[in-house]
Amino acid sequence: MNPIANFEGPQLDATDPDYERARRVWNGAIDRRPLLIARCLGVNDVRAALAHARRHDLPVAVRGGGHSLAGHGVCDGLVIDLGLMNRVSVDAASRVGVVGPGAKWADVDDATRPHLLATPGGDTSTVGVAGLTLGGGLGWLSRMHGMSSDNLVGAEVVTADGERLLADDSSHPDLFWAIRGGGGNFGVVTELRFRLHPVPPTLLAGVLHHPVEAGAEVLGRIEELTSELPDEVSWAAAFLTGPAADALPARLRGRPMLAVRLCYVGEPDQRAVAALAPLRALGPPLLDGVCPMSYATLQRLTDANAPFGLLYASASEWLCRLGARSIDAFVDAATTATSPLSLSLLNPMGGAIARRASDATAFGYRHARFAATIVAGWASPAEDPAPHRAWARRLWEALLPASAGGGYVNILGDEGPDRVRGAYGERTYAHLVEVKDRYDPTNVFRSNQNVQPSSFASEVAVGR
Repeated sequence: MNPIANFEGPQLDATDPDYERARRVWNGAIDRRPLLIARCLGVNDVRAALAHARRHDLPVAVRGGGHSLAGHGVCDGLVIDLGLMNRVSVDAASRVGVVGPGAKWADVDDATRPHLLATPGGDTSTVGVAGLTLGGGLGWLSRMHGMSSDNLVGAEVVTADGERLLADDSSHPDLFWAIRGGGGNFGVVTELRFRLHPVPPTLLAGVLHHPVEAGAEVLGRIEELTSELPDEVSWAAAFLTGPAADALPARLRGRPMLAVRLCYVGEPDQRAVAALAPLRALGPPLLDGVCPMSYATLQRLTDANAPFGLLYASASEWLCRLGARSIDAFVDAATTATSPLSLSLLNPMGGAIARRASDATAFGYRHARFAATIVAGWASPAEDPAPHRAWARRLWEALLPASAGGGYVNILGDEGPDRVRGAYGERTYAHLVEVKDRYDPTNVFRSNQNVQPSSFASEVAVGR
């Protein structure tokens, strides 16, 4: 493959000793061999790489953190790798953070922590900032301050034809609307500007480990309590198998359990203790790990549950309720999991997420009450993936009666165009198509949960 002209960063092909490492993404089930990996150092490299792809008619994948469950950060053509563009700067006076597209949430948290500031991220520090934000972004601060995308105040975008645009409320507002939930469909985002919020040095947070046998009762009470919780309180409930880790007591290792993570966004004083008390009183836990900790530490609590390179299959659904049927399905799945590496996760919505207008951004499920995530994991490519995929699908199908209408675009696998449309709803999807027609009419950016331009969709419809 000919090298990219006027490109400053490393260019890797199959002959390069770093190629094998560079082509790997977080999901080890994805095994693709790019013709060329372009490790960009700046915007000019991105533009040069896109020009090269146009000239040679190459498929393009854009990689930020490489955490896409569907493996969209790698393709068999040209990978535009933004990992080296990971600089984060903080203007504490204006409470704005400027983030490079290769940064991960740990980079942002480390940069904002000295200023006692943060912006809503996910709940895993190793996830890429750009990918999570472009798909919505749900995390510990979301009930207080909204989704990650709600806190994006501007972005620099390089379009398919190499044009460099600033997108915000006053400049290209249609593009700005679309990238806040519409994923990487419209260009390469080369800079993100976030609104930052005060966060105290320590929060009251941690994990309650419950026996799986208590899962139905605990989840039922959590559903009842959630509508009464103040915005400062967030939780996440995960059914998983206790890892063989030194930090976990021996009696919890290797057994299915319900891990309920709690957080109070505020000083860890008596108000925090009182606010978390109802959730901490849901039956005696096997282990209560709630204590004062920094926000950055909270963000890293689940990193070990999602290691790089395992093989994964996923499913997701926005839920309008839980109810006994869904809760029983979660408990049953926990006790019949085909791998100790698999887990299912529930996150609450509400608060600031729900108060924003449903059409304010392209994120379309503000009315949902819960986000359900199902991740089947297994260790070896030699292992038959069928039982693990079937386990995830069974649980997902059992949750459909409680669905709010679709799945979370950041968690979808390669599930087809109908699931992508469902992830937005018909009205939002139609608006996204209009923006796609304007900024990427030939669908250069299609290694994603793809919003197809109208001309491409018409050609598919008539079988061209």
